[in-house]
Amino acid sequence: MTTPTVPKWRKRLRWIVLGGAGLFGLCCIGPFVTIRDNGQPSQPVGRNVAATSKIGTAVRDGKFEFVVRSFQCGVAQIGPAYADERAQGQFCLVSLTAKNIGDRPQIMSEGAQKGYGTNGAQYGTNSAAGLYANVANNRVWRTEINPGNEVTGTIVYDLPRGVELAQLELHDSLASAGVKVDLR
Repeated sequence: MTTPTVPKWRKRLRWIVLGGAGLFGLCCIGPFVTIRDNGQPSQPVGRNVAATSKIGTAVRDGKFEFVVRSFQCGVAQIGPAYADERAQGQFCLVSLTAKNIGDRPQIMSEGAQKGYGTNGAQYGTNSAAGLYANVANNRVWRTEINPGNEVTGTIVYDLPRGVELAQLELHDSLASAGVKVDLR
């Protein structure tokens, strides 16, 4: 019994289709991916942001009203001893309320919230540690908030030892202007 041979044009067509699909994927995803690492914060503290507030004061950005309730730095680990999340430096936990002031359900993305240290560097959230910090409701930042409703939860940042969390930049979405909240 002989094995049927695949014509050369079919082999080439397969590579052309795969290459085209890869190129299409790069064209669709490429504009959303930016690689930048020059050792400087990507956005200096206080730049291009609508307002600045302080702890306990309501601030608005887009469809959300935020209130930072409290924050605590210096936490080394979060979660149960057998499956805990350990900080690379130290965890800073921020208790935050987000209220939907819009007219449609919306998800408040914890990943859109930026933290700035006393060193001026920008820090992102640690979602894995955030799951442990919100053990009573680990989906707090992953559920839709209906108009008029609010949720309170904890957002976790991982900062180097010796650096304090100085300011937050809170966003309705990744594309919103954001509002600053001073923590000092």
